[in-house]
Amino acid sequence: MRDSLQLHHYQTTKQFFAMKSLLFICISVWILMGLGACHSSRPYYNHAHRNWQAESSSFNEQEIAHTFFLLGGLGYADELPPAVSFLNEHLQQAGKHSSLILLGDNISPEGFPPVGSVARGKVENQLKSYLQVFKPFKGKIYYVPGDFEWMGGRSAISELETYIEGFLDRKKVFKPNKGCADPEVVEVSDELTVVFLDSRWYIQSGNARRDTLKGCKIKSHEDFKEEFAKIIDKYDDHSILVALHHPLKSNGTHAGYYPLLTHLMPPFFGSVGPTLHYLGISREDLHNAYYTEFINMIEEVTIETKNVVFVSGHERGLQYFAEKDHQYVVSGSAARPGYLKKNDEAEFLYQKPGFSKLIYYKDGSVWLEMWAAPWKGKPGRLIFRQQVQEKSLSVGNGEGAKASVADPELNLTERVSVADSIYAAGKGKRFWFGKLYRDAWTTSMPFPVLDLSKVYGGLKPIKKGGGKQTQSLRLQAPDGRQYVMRSVAKDVSPLTPEFIKNTVLQDAFQDLSATAHPFGAMVVPPLARAAGVYHTNPRFYYVPKQPALGDFSQSFGGELYLFEERPAKDRSGEANFGFSEKIVSFRSMNRELWDDHDNQVDQHAVLRARVFDILIGDWDRRSDNWRWATFDRKEGGTLYRPVPRDRDQVFVKIDGVIPWLASREWAVRNFQNFDEDIRDLPGLGFNARYFDRAYLNEMDRNDWLAMADSISDAVTDAVIDSAIHLWPEPIFALNGQDIIDKLKVRRLRLREFVSRLYDFLAKEVEVVGSDKREQFEVQRLEPNKTRVVVYSLSKKGKKKEKIYERTFLFPETREIRLFGLDDDDVFVIEGTAARGSLLRIIPGEGKDRITDNSRVGGGRRSLLYDDGREANEINRGKEMGLRLEDDPHVHEYNWRAFKYPTYLPLITPGFNPDDGWGLGGGITWTTHGFRKAPYKANQQVNAFFAFATGAAKVAYQGDFIDVLGRGDFWLEAEAFAPTFVINYFGLGNQTTYSDRNDEDFNFNRLRYARAVLYPAFKNASLSKRHTFTLGPRYEFTKAEQTEGRFAADPTSDLVARDFEPKHYAGLQLNYRLNAVDNELIPQRGLRMNVQAGWQADMAHTQRNYAYFSSDLSFYFTAYAGQFAATLASRIGGGANVGEYEFYQAQRLGRRTNLRGFRGERFAGDAMAFHNTDLRLKLGKISNKIMPFDIGLIGFFDYGRVWLEGENSNKWHQGYGGGLLISPYQLSMISMTYSISEEANFFELKFGFLF
Repeated sequence: MRDSLQLHHYQTTKQFFAMKSLLFICISVWILMGLGACHSSRPYYNHAHRNWQAESSSFNEQEIAHTFFLLGGLGYADELPPAVSFLNEHLQQAGKHSSLILLGDNISPEGFPPVGSVARGKVENQLKSYLQVFKPFKGKIYYVPGDFEWMGGRSAISELETYIEGFLDRKKVFKPNKGCADPEVVEVSDELTVVFLDSRWYIQSGNARRDTLKGCKIKSHEDFKEEFAKIIDKYDDHSILVALHHPLKSNGTHAGYYPLLTHLMPPFFGSVGPTLHYLGISREDLHNAYYTEFINMIEEVTIETKNVVFVSGHERGLQYFAEKDHQYVVSGSAARPGYLKKNDEAEFLYQKPGFSKLIYYKDGSVWLEMWAAPWKGKPGRLIFRQQVQEKSLSVGNGEGAKASVADPELNLTERVSVADSIYAAGKGKRFWFGKLYRDAWTTSMPFPVLDLSKVYGGLKPIKKGGGKQTQSLRLQAPDGRQYVMRSVAKDVSPLTPEFIKNTVLQDAFQDLSATAHPFGAMVVPPLARAAGVYHTNPRFYYVPKQPALGDFSQSFGGELYLFEERPAKDRSGEANFGFSEKIVSFRSMNRELWDDHDNQVDQHAVLRARVFDILIGDWDRRSDNWRWATFDRKEGGTLYRPVPRDRDQVFVKIDGVIPWLASREWAVRNFQNFDEDIRDLPGLGFNARYFDRAYLNEMDRNDWLAMADSISDAVTDAVIDSAIHLWPEPIFALNGQDIIDKLKVRRLRLREFVSRLYDFLAKEVEVVGSDKREQFEVQRLEPNKTRVVVYSLSKKGKKKEKIYERTFLFPETREIRLFGLDDDDVFVIEGTAARGSLLRIIPGEGKDRITDNSRVGGGRRSLLYDDGREANEINRGKEMGLRLEDDPHVHEYNWRAFKYPTYLPLITPGFNPDDGWGLGGGITWTTHGFRKAPYKANQQVNAFFAFATGAAKVAYQGDFIDVLGRGDFWLEAEAFAPTFVINYFGLGNQTTYSDRNDEDFNFNRLRYARAVLYPAFKNASLSKRHTFTLGPRYEFTKAEQTEGRFAADPTSDLVARDFEPKHYAGLQLNYRLNAVDNELIPQRGLRMNVQAGWQADMAHTQRNYAYFSSDLSFYFTAYAGQFAATLASRIGGGANVGEYEFYQAQRLGRRTNLRGFRGERFAGDAMAFHNTDLRLKLGKISNKIMPFDIGLIGFFDYGRVWLEGENSNKWHQGYGGGLLISPYQLSMISMTYSISEEANFFELKFGFLF
């Protein structure tokens, strides 16, 4: 090691740190500890719940349907904890309509020992101590196993189940039982269902335990997900309580949150354990890849299901998190306190023992109570109460619908304005936000009054519903038929992110709802009838407040509503529903298709509906906007035909600068202006992207064109004219003729439109079997065709019915994917073709037979995906490749897997003292492919131009997934042209800085041209937090010797050779760890970068060098209400060994690691630095135009370089502070002033230094 790295230099480092930086760090830690200590032993309330006692004063007095008591974590207690006795006081008052759910970790952490072992008696005594207390409880008792219960494996679980149920003298206590992972259901009532999940089995075991789970239905992750999805689909209309041990959200230690003291005892090393847990080193940690997979699976299955409450244990503490339709309760603190991080991600937190209580009322509302157990002299008490689900059910006796109505308002015809003046706008607003359909929304017209007591024999409200922007009320007639009234006025506030509420952005968001015509749905039925598409018959009524609204009179009435029949149940007397005797939901239909191949979708009917959508410009055709009319098939099973509903997004009008920008492909591309042309057909179909691929996969181009002709012939001019004339005269005068003219042009161009959408859909096609047996026959045909035929098979393997047939053309269709799903399927591929679509075969569960005798030009065109577990019979031939993957998801069919390619343009200005003002911009585009996560390829091009120096930089990064086997390919390139500018002050730790350097910034600027190319192998961890690249690196550089600058001065020690063009080549390794909670504004976690390499001058290979650099950043934050303090610290260094060019030296400076100094101020053989920031969030400045978080930053940096032959002990230090502004919490702008012994600098930039 060189002289500069000798022992006395390290002694100076220690001395410097002690004298200079210790004070800054101590102050930072003192602030953090002060904040961390705030309310550490008291309950934490999110700012929205600080007045929870006043807010819950209107506590529901309706009749209780069921009460759940939630408790976990008893295994931490050596003796009976106070929480048990306190809970028992509540249990004694509860009746039979109540349940106690024990959420795991309720025995010793060592598990349930075998009979005869020394520890067995101790654990039994522990169990008896609290089971004896709960035994008299009149309600149900359920026990969900956790980590402690599973410590002895399945046999111990079975023994524990037998012991507990025997002691309590109750059956079906363990959920799930028998040590199986099968999700279990308890139907509490017609409206309330509990689903019990064994999360521990999924996270710890999954597919690895398939062969050991005898007697269990669930043997794999796929089985688990499918069964859970079936349950959610079946009870989609219920309130659902999901009980599991592992929480989906947490602010506890399993989420990587630890008190500051843990990090400081001892300093640095104390952070190792918390950091490892934050990185997910254990499968019990939320950030572990397997745990995260479980969370994602649960969220995927329940994403469209409303009114779901998840209850869990695992963490020590009481926690409550809320989302729009989902609630999360963690109740695992029966015996011992834990640590919970207090921030506004949670609604409520309490670190000490207690229990939770969920109260379900008969009106559908749900209230949560958190109770603190007696602790150190403090009595047990209620510490939180919150309504977590609004009432949605009627509990009246129905008499209101039959009663006479005395309200004189019911006898009036009201003249109402749909949305009053909310959409009114002057010229300026219309220019920026568009004219839209403002005039239609604000025009006053008379509407008939709807008296619920008089129509259809008297309608009774039974359930509240609603979409994303409207409220709806389900009504039922005496004959059982149901109807829906849905508010016409739209309210975007439920969809508005918290950080833009009450701002101009929310106004703009609300304005966008005026892109939809308020009465568009009125004219759709006659158009749909002519096109042969099923439809509802919406009508518009003014619904006043009236007694018939019963329990819902507070929320409904007094405005304009769209009223229509609800497509559900028996509609056998109505032609507009095809006289179907049973109409079902999308979820019910979808599950039946996968269960049995005898159930089929009428794809021609689906195609008819979707082509009609294109004609009228309906972009909102997501899966939930369809119902399905059922019919018996003569072959057996059910035929499903689509019933579109919610036609409130037809004839959308988009104008004005902001709506126009919002509708671009890189923004909200499903917003499509209704015009004579359709700019972006894939965008129009965005909301139906999964739907179209699932239910139009048998339709070829001829089918699409024929359907376009059919609808064009049926929807005549007369049909269009008469339909649009259904609008009231004031509305027709505003928009009628324009819509008529555009409809007629679109009808003429319908073949063109459907052909363009078909081209997009045909690129990749998925053909899906069922959980029954099928035979897939693939025939390769000259010159470029592939015919796929699917037959259902009997149990004995005989062909029954042809259920699918389509011939694909290449390159129109580039990929065909065959999914067998479950049971024993057969795949036969034969024939010869010069070219053909790539065939992917995913046979699924069961013992399948796959035979490929085909030949296709252009390399292997068949790929088989399997895990090798099912002993499939495989005859691959020469055409088929085999992908054996030890992955529990290899057989999975995810009908939501498709993702659109995306791109995003970006422009960023900036200023710094070395380059002055500059402008940057770039574009990122992302493509997706089969099982490529998170994408197939992500590519970025960025450019920057500095006005003061004329320097320009262009950079490219490409990330290509799974192109090198299971490894990725990384490509990085950058060019500085015509010349780039860095600073050069010479080599060494104490190079000269004089007044001249301040007076003439150009003096030390070095201009050079540079190009770098780095293609590399890349490997990323399952969690994508660790990234490793290794590959060759090429670098071209030519420095410019400018007269009058330091580089041309003799004192620079540079010679002519230093300015010659240089070509270097070598090998480089990069490692990156990125484990922060927020990329933009990190508040906890860590980052680490390591770079090592070797490169040589290609013209003089003896001139070569090795280089190494690394840095490590930590982030820790303490909170006190809206105030937050983040301590961010980064330490790093690097070294060169060998002969390198002066511009390849290790450098320190303002741009990268040493604030208060010019960029690249010091250069040498090696360098080291330490940066410390204290970032304070002071609060939020609210205003209509641009609300922003405001804060302060203080920083302290020190560092130095070493150069062989130089004798220097100096450590350079810089410090300063500034203002932080985060507009809308979407970006971070920092304005800082830095100070050093050499200079002071102001800097404006986006983001932080690290």
